[in-house]
Amino acid sequence: MEMVTVGDPGNANDSSGSYKGAVAYTYQIGEYDVTVAQYCQFLNAVAATDPYGLYNSGYGNSAFFGLVRC
Repeated sequence: MEMVTVGDPGNANDSSGSYKGAVAYTYQIGEYDVTVAQYCQFLNAVAATDPYGLYNSGYGNSAFFGLVRC
């Protein structure tokens, strides 16, 4: 997976006051979108026992996700 760095710790929020844009620390995030189908495939491959809590049961109840454990 291609990752990009988001940085500039301590930069100011945007002018709307909605706390968008502020970054308190440097982190990495995936460069490309991940579909629900791709995330489901990932969960099935690596999270069968889910010791890291990658699956949230609320995902299946959400109209946005509709993701249930297969």
